[in-house]
Amino acid sequence: MVLQDEKKTKWRCVSYEKTKCRSVIYTTGKKVNCRQTHNHQAKPIDPKTILVPQYVKIVRS
Repeated sequence: MVLQDEKKTKWRCVSYEKTKCRSVIYTTGKKVNCRQTHNHQAKPIDPKTILVPQYVKIVRS
């Protein structure tokens, strides 16, 4: 997470420091707004990571 106010949260790629990846998403409630694309290959997902599934609306700009 990079920035948060009462209405939305800005998330930056975890590889930003290493690759200067400009990919970000903004979340507002259950709405996810995707900006930019990654400039690197995706890392494999660790199966030990606990994720909480949710229904969301994805908007690409």
